[in-house]
Amino acid sequence: ASSTAIKEKTKSGLSSAAAVSAAAASRQLDLLLAQVLDSCPIDLMPGSLDPCNLNLPQQPLHPCLFPHSCRFNTFQRVTNPYEACLDSKVILGHAGQPVADIARQILPDSTAVNSDSSSSSSAPSCLDILEDTLRWGHLCPTAPDTLPCHPFPPLQL
Repeated sequence: ASSTAIKEKTKSGLSSAAAVSAAAASRQLDLLLAQVLDSCPIDLMPGSLDPCNLNLPQQPLHPCLFPHSCRFNTFQRVTNPYEACLDSKVILGHAGQPVADIARQILPDSTAVNSDSSSSSSAPSCLDILEDTLRWGHLCPTAPDTLPCHPFPPLQL
C-alpha cells in the first residue's frame, strides 16, 4: 500500500512523497529566514524550479509559503528578474535561466559550461555568457524563441 501512495501524483505533478518533502523544506526555509531577518534584510527571488509561473518575468513567491518571514518588514518577495538599488548603484539580476538557455544554444551538452573562466577549455563559462549579455545590452536574448516569457505588445515608435 505504501508503494502505491508514493507513486500517486498530486495536482502539481509531484509524487505525494515529493510534495511532503517540498513542504517540509519550505517550512525549514521559512524558519531559517525568520531567524536571519532580525539582523538583515532579505530579497527573495524565485528560480526555475520554484512554485511560481514559468514565464519570465516570474512573479514573487506566494506569501503563504513564508508565514513567519512575511511578518518582517525586512523581507521582500521579488520578481525574477529583479532591479534593486544598493549604495546608489542600480543592480539588475536574474536567477540564471537566460544564461542557462544561451548555454543550451551554444553547446549541444549544456553541462559542458564551465563555472569559471580560468579553465583551459574553449567552452564559455557562465560568467563569459553573463558578460556577453551585458555587452549586448540584452538581459534575455533568447526569449521568447527558446525561453518562455510574457508576451508584450510591440513598441510603437
